Amino acid sequence: MRRLAIALLLVAAACGDAATISTAPGTTPLRTPVTSAPPTTTAATPPPSAFAGATGVGDPYFPAAGNGGYDVQHYTLDLDVEVASGRLLPGTSATIEAVATDDLASFSLDLLALEVQSITVDGTRAEFTRDGQELVVTPAEPLTDGDGFVVAVGYDGQPRPEASAGLPIPIGWRAGPSGIWTFSEPDGARSWFPANDHPTDKATFTFRVTVSDEFTVAANGVLVDTVDRGDRTTYVWEARDPMATYLATVNVGVLKRVDETGPGGLPLRSYYPPDLAADPPAAFDLTAEVLAFLESRFGPYPFEVYGSIVLDDFPVAAEGQTLSLFSRELAESDFLERIVVHEAAHQWFGNSVSPATWEDIWLNEGFATYAEWLWLENRQGREAYEQQVAAAHEAMVAGGYPPPGSPGSSALFSPSVYTRGALALHAVREVIGDGPFLATLRAYHERHAAGVAATQDFVAVAEEVSGAALDDLLAVWLYQTAVPPLP
Repeated sequence: MRRLAIALLLVAAACGDAATISTAPGTTPLRTPVTSAPPTTTAATPPPSAFAGATGVGDPYFPAAGNGGYDVQHYTLDLDVEVASGRLLPGTSATIEAVATDDLASFSLDLLALEVQSITVDGTRAEFTRDGQELVVTPAEPLTDGDGFVVAVGYDGQPRPEASAGLPIPIGWRAGPSGIWTFSEPDGARSWFPANDHPTDKATFTFRVTVSDEFTVAANGVLVDTVDRGDRTTYVWEARDPMATYLATVNVGVLKRVDETGPGGLPLRSYYPPDLAADPPAAFDLTAEVLAFLESRFGPYPFEVYGSIVLDDFPVAAEGQTLSLFSRELAESDFLERIVVHEAAHQWFGNSVSPATWEDIWLNEGFATYAEWLWLENRQGREAYEQQVAAAHEAMVAGGYPPPGSPGSSALFSPSVYTRGALALHAVREVIGDGPFLATLRAYHERHAAGVAATQDFVAVAEEVSGAALDDLLAVWLYQTAVPPLP
């Protein structure tokens, strides 16, 4: 995700041998990974072992996010949309296929504001209550550890985006003059569908989105069907690779699709407003080349399709899995090329490998920012790369930003998370050398693909690949308040 640090980017745009850095006073040790109107039905008396699933996964920044006691396998979202108002109409539903990981008398889903009309568990009506973002479901029969089960939630109403502690703008389902878009990082998925809303519970998705005929729907994955319903059309999208809920995106507007081919025959499908579709901004023409370059550094592209979407009312740029989102303002900017690289790099780091906790956000943004620098080095040479690193370091020293490894929930997208996170990777590269560094990036992605990782997981891979001790080096770059000198 890109934009909050845009002033820093403009400064930085102006612009191995072994080294050691010792642990400085005040350095924080590296963290260890975190692994991750009511119906009248009366629930059966649970066995003594059954209990209420946790109403949060204990994320240090968002403790209420996610839920315990089950593992979601697949979401099917049937969304009947009134585009002008952004309302979800009666008949909207979410079907959630999951596996119990404990004996459960009840369990929770994350959901805000929307009106729940009915819930069934394995086809039988279930009792439910609401408590803030928690939708607490009590099945007619308790669930047993290891059992698969299916929850069907019928709901409707006006989604209510809320400002997150992590961002100063409302996130989730947003309706504007030109249509609807969803951007849910870090915890906005709960504004438009019931979910286990934390990256540690990834699942595959089916989106069935019904809109009036003048609109087009773009979502994650592959468009597998369109169903004619008279003056309305249902678009059916399948995201067949595991995906964190915050990366799920549904976008509705007057859009034109452009199809191209990426490296190895990878399908590229992008969506633009009609006036941009005939002649998309030139940087988007580089998408296939960018993906091929990133494959040479990070390993094979992790999904079955990719593309971009430009939205008139969207305020930022963001990395929906297989579909990166761009505001028109950024799509028409002079620095679009860097953002195209940044969002494409997130497909590896952020989307395929997601953060184990939101404290680990630098593993998303620092890696994607460093990908920009690698692209710059590839296009303009090592001197341009060194100038970029120097300018970035100068900006960090002058900025007074929090350390990127523990920025706090209110500074989740601080410039230091992006830029000092990238500088930490530069420091590792300087210490272990180019070959082991690129081997580390590939091995880290390969080991944690389709899952989550914490900072210590990256350190473990880097030390294994390189044979170097990196704990102290990264502790200084990620957790020390003062910005260390460049290696």
